[in-house]
Amino acid sequence: MVRGFENAMGHIVGGTANSVARITGTLGNTLAYLSMDDEFQKRRVRRLQQQPRNLPHSMAMAGKGFLSGMKFGLLGVVLDPVHGASEEGVEGFFKGIGKGLLGLVTQPLGGVMDMVSLAFDGVRRSAENDVVAIRMRLPRFINPYHGLEPYSWYRAQGNFILHRLRDEQRSSGIFVDFAPLSYDDRADLLFITDRTILSLSKNRFSPGYDVKWEVERERIMGIPEVTENKIVLTLKDKKGSLFSGSTIEISSPNSEILRWIQDRMERIVRQQI
Repeated sequence: MVRGFENAMGHIVGGTANSVARITGTLGNTLAYLSMDDEFQKRRVRRLQQQPRNLPHSMAMAGKGFLSGMKFGLLGVVLDPVHGASEEGVEGFFKGIGKGLLGLVTQPLGGVMDMVSLAFDGVRRSAENDVVAIRMRLPRFINPYHGLEPYSWYRAQGNFILHRLRDEQRSSGIFVDFAPLSYDDRADLLFITDRTILSLSKNRFSPGYDVKWEVERERIMGIPEVTENKIVLTLKDKKGSLFSGSTIEISSPNSEILRWIQDRMERIVRQQI
């Protein structure tokens, strides 16, 4: 429905602009003919033969045409009597005055008509021809270890969130899995990559997420147990000692989410993912 409405509005605006452009273009042709200035007519034809690329280019051409009409109109008032006098004497001088005065009116006015015509032609091109590509779904996540698989919105969303982290927060790992820690809209997210485990919290001032903590997968020691509404990860220290005693608590009001985390941690410990 959105695409259909945009297409219909584009044709309505484009059709109206095209009609105005044709009318003003015809008036511009008439005024250029009435100016009786061959040089002005040739320059105008060469300028109109250029196809504008977009609306800004059309507006630039329109402004150039208006200035050109003004220039030729003012020059005609001075030069036409001189040319007429050199060719036909006194009679040519007065003919040149008449031609110059006529050009002073018709050429700037013709430039205005051309300016309006080009401007509306640019509106028509912008409304009918400029196609804006809008992504209808998130980019597909392709796991380099598994290759191309059927599209999954869930995995695409997880990979998208992970890669939108700020550069200083971004993990160098490859997305594996993720889950919200509750069904609240602003729930924290637990992410698993091929190298680390991350916890993300919703940013209060932007639609993105911030990293609360991140730990290497190889530091997880043993299979964690679910106790009440939390699961505790016991970690080795960075030197590999098993007696550091550092822990990370992951809380969730939903027992199914905690069991999912426990299953994933067990796979990590057993090096299955």
